[in-house]
Amino acid sequence: MTTALWALADYNGVIGRQPLPSDWAHLAHIAGWHQKSLPAFQERFWDQRPDFDRGEITGEDFWARMGCPTADRGQALRADTAMWLRTDRQILDLLRAARHRGVKLALLSNAPHEVARAIEQASWAAEFDILRFSCDLRANKPDPEAYESTLQDMGVIEDRSQVLFIDDRLDNTTAATELGLSAHHFTGDSTALSHALSRHRRPLSAAPQGAAAGLEADRSRP
Repeated sequence: MTTALWALADYNGVIGRQPLPSDWAHLAHIAGWHQKSLPAFQERFWDQRPDFDRGEITGEDFWARMGCPTADRGQALRADTAMWLRTDRQILDLLRAARHRGVKLALLSNAPHEVARAIEQASWAAEFDILRFSCDLRANKPDPEAYESTLQDMGVIEDRSQVLFIDDRLDNTTAATELGLSAHHFTGDSTALSHALSRHRRPLSAAPQGAAAGLEADRSRP
């Protein structure tokens, strides 16, 4: 049986835009950190984030670790969630174009429950065949278990090179290639991503019998 072609994309830094400096400043203010302490706030944020992303602690626990006053933790959690939800329309358009060519779409993101559930409700999320998050898998990329669980859900058993993994972190793409996936390290260059997606096509030798002509016709499309 021929394995389907997949594009397996990260969320934050690929589909999702990075938070603005003003977002970080607002979040730090809510949490009770002085503006001059913003670098220290961000350092502590990322130091504590893995446990939250894996679903091992709640949002209340996370913001308690951040030193946020009890009364403000709900507000901090809402602001935290909201600042990750801006998306890059150009990247979504590139993925939609790949889907139009027959590539199935999947997402694998390190995200806590609140962010994951918000992403699932986004209008564009319905265009993805699979959405998987570290909080549900109880494993963060680049842990191999995060990839293995997702690949199992995608039904990818044999030829993992038919999966193009896209991530803005080099350690994540390196882990993917070590597991046999194709990978594209996204650095913000949409043209390079477009080329990577365009090259992600099934070799003629792997096409089902009688499908070669149709594949050649598909290659002529813009």
